[in-house]
Amino acid sequence: MPIHGNIIPTFEVPKNWKPKGMHPFEQPRKGSIPITLRQTGLERILGRQVLSISQYLGSYGMGGAGFFGLQLKKTKEYSMDWLVLRLWGADNWLHFDGHIINCHSNQVPKFTPLNSQELKKTIKGLTLVSAEVMDKSSYFILDGGPTQIHRLEIKEDPASRPLTGGSNEQHKFNPGESCWNAWVVSKTQHLVV
Repeated sequence: MPIHGNIIPTFEVPKNWKPKGMHPFEQPRKGSIPITLRQTGLERILGRQVLSISQYLGSYGMGGAGFFGLQLKKTKEYSMDWLVLRLWGADNWLHFDGHIINCHSNQVPKFTPLNSQELKKTIKGLTLVSAEVMDKSSYFILDGGPTQIHRLEIKEDPASRPLTGGSNEQHKFNPGESCWNAWVVSKTQHLVV
């Protein structure tokens, strides 16, 4: 499937699915499609505790897409979910407390990426208390108590993001793309593109 744009079409791998043959990720394309935040609304994610994070979600069969995800604790209304940013190399788009989460090594002089293990320790156990999603930006407020308020965001200005590693192009949304459709809620972290 050709990919045009930044928001990557994604499928959930069925729970008891077993790979067949040499190309294990061709069959799950018949799986369910994660729900966008535009479809589900913010109510689905707010008030939920973060159990873990991953910067390596999404596979195309030979490698990873680098989607970013927060595993959200089960509630009375909802089963355990993943809030996933389905942009290729999503952590290159995201800031945590004003710092870029990751970037290609050729961008390190301008950006200092966060230590991923420290980020995991910091985010684990926090609760998503508020959020605002717009077409070209979004932010989530994570609360861990009076001295632990954090902000996870995609800033509107593309210049706030590092350039892509190979082509040195700016990470920016194309016309018609929106954060409302880039963020999805998935039942699983096992996603294929």
